[in-house]
Amino acid sequence: MDPGASLFGLYGVNEPAAMFYRDNVKNSNMKQYGAYLSDTLTMGKLTAQVGVRYDYQWGQNVPFTVSCCKYDQATWPQSPLTSLSVPGTEP
Repeated sequence: MDPGASLFGLYGVNEPAAMFYRDNVKNSNMKQYGAYLSDTLTMGKLTAQVGVRYDYQWGQNVPFTVSCCKYDQATWPQSPLTSLSVPGTEP
């Protein structure tokens, strides 16, 4: 490798390197509700705007599994990655 090369921001890396990475997985469930009710009241020179707003947001991370990596485990047995199971969260 070129002594001035950059490997994810590490400068001066003189050793050969292999990078193992997983796919980026995001799995979520979101619900949003909203309502707004308003009115304008006028009495003489007095004007008032009155309103009520309701918002509700709910979300959770849904359980998912990410495979090890994009490399064959037989070819790269030294890969530190294994498959990853994420249990998710309760609402």
